[in-house]
Parts: sequence; structure tokens; C-alpha cells
Amino acid sequence: MTTSIIRSICQLCHTNCGIILKKSASGSISVIGDPDHPVNRGKTCPKAAAIPEIVNSKDRLRFPLKKTATGFKRITWEDALSFAAEELGQIRSKFGGASLVR
Repeated sequence: MTTSIIRSICQLCHTNCGIILKKSASGSISVIGDPDHPVNRGKTCPKAAAIPEIVNSKDRLRFPLKKTATGFKRITWEDALSFAAEELGQIRSKFGGASLVR
């Protein structure tokens, strides 16, 4: 069995602490603080420690949904990206490009 080790940052708050993710061949993951990161120096908060639980949650969205009059409908990733691009294009046309970055 092979374990993958990935250095990353936690994005659950504005601090962006350094983390090291370990993923086993079976798919389970664990998170530890990155001792070489200048912000958190190897420590993790409860949010970062909960990353495996968040990733593996049965309630986590795993595909795009579009709101309809009767509820939410599953759509393809291509349709979701096209819809987002179209909507963002309309916002840019109506309010200017700066409205998308503020």
C-alpha cells in the first residue's frame, strides 16, 4: 500500500495555515500541521483537524446542482461551468469588470 503525502494550506479561515495531508491507498486521509510553515509552525486548529471528517461527510456535495422551480436538479460539470460563465458575463456587461473583483 502506498501513502501519498501532499503539502498544502488550510483554507477554512483567512490565516491559510500550512498542512500536510496523508492519503492512504484505501482513500483515508489525515491532516497534520506543517512544521516548516511560518504561520502555524506545525500546529493545527480544530477546523484543520476536521478536514478528513468534512471531506468524507455523507452530506458533502459531490456534483453540481441547479436550482429549479421544483427543487434542485443534478447537472453536468460542463453545464455548471457554462452557466457560471454566462451569469458572470452578464454581470460584467451590466456593471463593469470591476464588479467581479470587489
